[in-house]
Amino acid sequence: MKEKIIFWLGVDLTHFCLSWSLKKQLDADFFAIIDITNKPRQFFEKQTLVDFKKTWFFFDHIKNSNKSIDIDYLTNFEKKYKIDLWTLAINERMFYRFFQFHRFSRNEILSILEHECKLFETILDEIKPDFLITKLPSRHHHELFYRLCKARGIKILMLAQARLGHRSIITEYATKFDSSEKYQDLELPGRSLTDLQNFLSSLNYGKQIKKYLHERGNPLIENLKAAIEYLTSENKETETQYYYYGKTKTKVLFSMIKGPIVRKYRQAFVNKHLKKDVDLSVPFVYFPMGVDMEETILIGAPFYTNQTEIIRHVIKSLPINYKIYVKENPAQVSRDWRQIPEYQEILDIPGVEFLHPSYQSEILVKNCALVITISGTSGFEAAVYGKPSVVFSDTFYSVLPSVHRIKGIEDLPHIIRSSLSEKIDHANIDKFVKWLELNTINFDRFGFISLINNFFYKGGRLIKVEIKESTMKQFLQKNKSILDELALEHIKKIRSYTNQKNPQR
Repeated sequence: MKEKIIFWLGVDLTHFCLSWSLKKQLDADFFAIIDITNKPRQFFEKQTLVDFKKTWFFFDHIKNSNKSIDIDYLTNFEKKYKIDLWTLAINERMFYRFFQFHRFSRNEILSILEHECKLFETILDEIKPDFLITKLPSRHHHELFYRLCKARGIKILMLAQARLGHRSIITEYATKFDSSEKYQDLELPGRSLTDLQNFLSSLNYGKQIKKYLHERGNPLIENLKAAIEYLTSENKETETQYYYYGKTKTKVLFSMIKGPIVRKYRQAFVNKHLKKDVDLSVPFVYFPMGVDMEETILIGAPFYTNQTEIIRHVIKSLPINYKIYVKENPAQVSRDWRQIPEYQEILDIPGVEFLHPSYQSEILVKNCALVITISGTSGFEAAVYGKPSVVFSDTFYSVLPSVHRIKGIEDLPHIIRSSLSEKIDHANIDKFVKWLELNTINFDRFGFISLINNFFYKGGRLIKVEIKESTMKQFLQKNKSILDELALEHIKKIRSYTNQKNPQR
């Protein structure tokens, strides 16, 4: 019997491209959930490049109704699958805090959740897939489907950035590797601390993010062209897709005009008030801020989303002779920086030195006594430079003895103080880096997304575009070698899962 694989396909097109290459190398039945806007939808409706047995367009099945909520169904769903729906919903950027165009009521959210849960159960009941192939979820409904598949025992092949520049992982979990290779049993390669630091520098994740943001750029003429195309196109999604509720062309035009002004105003505040020089001789812990509205915080650390409050908790937990050095994330520019009252609130906290985003993180990691991060890569960088770290979510590097996961905020003072006196054995780092090399693949996910954005989406400025099959075919052929290698890595993973299930093979 053929294996059944369901894909989650979205706007970045990576997994459609993967399915094209995978279909040529693997004899399996393909299905797909497609989460996309109306214009590119036409391509998926008509394309002949990949033979999907059946597809579901996500928003065709999601209705917004305040009238009739089956709360008993949602209650039983939570109990049956052990999925906390409000944890996902409150941290959905469209539903709360970040979406300026529409205010969702409780009943609207419950109605959407009900339709999503019923849709996903119906799909899985109908096809009973063996595997889900997907990217790392960034929205609540995608995360919901992922967790439902996990609860039903469906094997996951999730492609994600490895927090190691230019490399990716295919994993069942967002925050850890699921390799059959036992970490504890690995032999030490015997690399020096300097060798490990050079390795990290050569594959620096932060540098790759900066390059990715730089390539997206902000050229005025291209942005203007994208704006004109958007404003002169149809806007039916406002009625059918909750991503677009309230996004009338008038409101969007106002937002387009307002956005650059707000960004410039906030940038001026950042440049004036955040420090570009700091005393590195005093005892300090380092807290790099994460980017707001990102899945690493909203999904990865759902109970630690208020970073200002976290900073207050840290300063309350420090020995009296320590300061906390907080650094703004340079990628926050993609969100037009933070609101000025939030910056001012952090600046007003006694014992906090607030650093400019241009300040080199490596210098802070080298000179601090401890790194504290919600979910970022800085905790791993700290270990490579011989420093302990405290994290507020599960991370792929949490296996390191020098990394301490906070489970309750009241544990913070004790964990910080014990970590400050900790000595790091670099042999653990040596072993972990080898584990990284064994578990990651040579696929530059950010680089591939940049290729997609530049080829289809006007540099990522406009996603409501028409995609022609001939154009897609050209892109696939141009990147065939990359996609064939990525498909091969997925096949290896599928076979490893199959062998675990049927060891006699």
